[in-house]
Amino acid sequence: MAQLIKPKKIRGKYFFSDFPDFYPNLSPRDIFKLGSFGGTYWRPIYSSVTKESYKDVHKNYPPFWWNNIPEENFSSEEYNKSINKYRIEVGTTLEYWEGNGWITKYHPYGWVHLVL
Repeated sequence: MAQLIKPKKIRGKYFFSDFPDFYPNLSPRDIFKLGSFGGTYWRPIYSSVTKESYKDVHKNYPPFWWNNIPEENFSSEEYNKSINKYRIEVGTTLEYWEGNGWITKYHPYGWVHLVL
């Protein structure tokens, strides 16, 4: 397994030493509370990077990490724009992320998978 590199929070943004051009302003917890990804982040997926299927990966993390966040905010199979803070459908596909090299064998769901 790759060595976990924790991001540093500086002036309201998270910085990753191994991805200097990526600096989100929300933590994973913030993202899920806001209903980002229409609740589909931890949905079952097939990764073309690892050639494996994944399901219930979020259950590998301590349950208290999800306290006060409805399950529908992060593991729904269908995009639900009504749980998104802005009530609109936004984002790109897993295939888009994989095609841009943002998904690796160490985190087939993306950067949140690595950070948590």
